[in-house]
Amino acid sequence: QNRLRFIVRSHQVPSDGRGYSKEHDGRCVTVFSASNYCGQTGNYGAVLVLSSDHFPKYEIYEHYASSLEDLAHAVEASNRNGARKNSVQGMQTTRRDEDEQAASVVRWDSELTRMIVATIEKKPQIWAHVVNTSSCGRMSVDVFQAIMSKFIEEPHPWGDAARHWGILAEDETVDIAIFLG
Repeated sequence: QNRLRFIVRSHQVPSDGRGYSKEHDGRCVTVFSASNYCGQTGNYGAVLVLSSDHFPKYEIYEHYASSLEDLAHAVEASNRNGARKNSVQGMQTTRRDEDEQAASVVRWDSELTRMIVATIEKKPQIWAHVVNTSSCGRMSVDVFQAIMSKFIEEPHPWGDAARHWGILAEDETVDIAIFLG
């Protein structure tokens, strides 16, 4: 065996528009640092930070850059008077906000898909835990997030997803049996 524990790769824009993607239980990470690649893809960029004290644990930081067109307008605007400059910057901000919002929708849909797939893959283990700990029925969203995070290592916004999926009750509880059923 080659005894590899962890692989970091790059030079590929993740299909979900994020700056990174994880495969094989987080042991293979693709990091793409160029946000808004070629000024038009709307993807985030990312940086992976490793700590020798806690290897192979790591942290990922995402970032986003404006389109090349917006940057060109900003440079052009910086050479003009204040009123015109503010007008151009306002248009750039609006366009950038629209781009970021569209990219955010794509990322959220991809995140939900990854969460569903991960839940399906780990469903037997989650069910076993729920049955063994007599956790069937309603539980707080915090307990729900803790259970999901225990079995699905990649961090996910389980509370936000529960709201999106309509499984979070008004009292901030989730019926785990209905969710897994």
